[in-house]
Amino acid sequence: MLRAEQPLRAEMQYTQIWSDHFWHWVCTLKTVINKSVFFILIFCSWSAYASQIEIKTSQGRLNVRRDAGFNSRVCGKVRNGAKYEALQEKNGWIQIRLNQRGCPSKVWIHSYYTKEHYNGELSTAQLRSWSPTKTDSGTTAETPPERGNGGYVITAPDVSGQQSGELGDGSGEHSGASVVAPVDPNLPVRPSGLTDEDYNLCQFYDSQRKVLDKTKTENCYKLIKKANNREISKKALIYSLKYLKANLGELQDKRCLAAGGAKGIKNSCQFVVNDLNQRVRGFSNRSPSYFIDLCDGGTNSAKKGLITKTYINRGTGSSSNNYTDRSGKKTTVPGAFITGSLTPFIPYRVTSAYRNLGWTNCFQKNSKGQPILNRPVRDMSKCPVTRLALYGAHDSNNSTSSAKPMHVSPYKSSWGCPSVGVNDRWMLEQLHKNGPSLVINYGPEKYHKDSSINNCRNN
Repeated sequence: MLRAEQPLRAEMQYTQIWSDHFWHWVCTLKTVINKSVFFILIFCSWSAYASQIEIKTSQGRLNVRRDAGFNSRVCGKVRNGAKYEALQEKNGWIQIRLNQRGCPSKVWIHSYYTKEHYNGELSTAQLRSWSPTKTDSGTTAETPPERGNGGYVITAPDVSGQQSGELGDGSGEHSGASVVAPVDPNLPVRPSGLTDEDYNLCQFYDSQRKVLDKTKTENCYKLIKKANNREISKKALIYSLKYLKANLGELQDKRCLAAGGAKGIKNSCQFVVNDLNQRVRGFSNRSPSYFIDLCDGGTNSAKKGLITKTYINRGTGSSSNNYTDRSGKKTTVPGAFITGSLTPFIPYRVTSAYRNLGWTNCFQKNSKGQPILNRPVRDMSKCPVTRLALYGAHDSNNSTSSAKPMHVSPYKSSWGCPSVGVNDRWMLEQLHKNGPSLVINYGPEKYHKDSSINNCRNN
């Protein structure tokens, strides 16, 4: 009985051992499989993450092209901060998948405009020589922006066959336009400390709106820096630049322009900003005046420097900031003005103040040939005094063309007209020579909202 049970027990023991080994290997295999799956998932996740790019540009949107190259047609735009899967790279371009009308399912962007490489805007010429292996450093030249900026930046239309910059529309106000890249190899360099809005405002183009005007753009950069250093009111300067750029050639709104005024601003070089909010120390009716020459150092320059600070004699009624009247009060009215004709001007009676300046040719003279004071002028053509017509371009000043010209005066105040000192008559002559020009009487901010740049109603 006992002998017969020994094989059975041995068989049961062997079966148990085999079963234990089987489940041991099953568990081991399960662990290996689980770990493999885990590492596979980690690898797949890492791979997906590694192939993802993020669009980076300070201009809002970036052009996408049908193929890898600047000669390929632009078919759409992608937004700053958008993330896409990088399908492949070729010659400094990255292919991404995009579902956008007008584009194929796979499009290309320049690899510089990704978070990995971006280091400030580059011109098309610089992008051509850029490669991912290069270290980006230094201040770079800029590709012209296409941003609307409240409607005052005029952009160039897309021209088939021309190479356009990679920057896209940042505001949506000109979504159908593309920027034409400047052909000038010596592009202006963006200084440090400028905001994107200031930078975009300073992009000045040639008359065809295609090539960036290096002189005007760089001078505008300098003006912004001077304003940041409080050498001129920044609010007054920014408003003046906006108005100038929006109304070059044709006024955006001519409903409120004084009768006989120009259709638009021709002079893109010189303009005047009279800061009526400020006072010249010691003179209650005198305010700072700034003659600005964007062409300083280039052609059509007045050769007086970038900015000439002088003064303007305000009307006697403007000392209380009563700027609401446009029909007779002795006050200098704020707003935008377009210059007209330049003519001789003298007050109703010549006085000792004019005589002391040596202006005697237009005086009535006595039998001894001496000028007679306080007599009306008979021959204005002999008077060296000048007056420059100002046509009001806003509804608060659209009756000022005949009533409030800018003229030369030896006095410390004016009746109703803004006047300048005898040494500043060259400003009037310069504005007339290159005009019609822009003159801004900058008063309370309520008269200088951005809406009044394209709309003449500012009251």
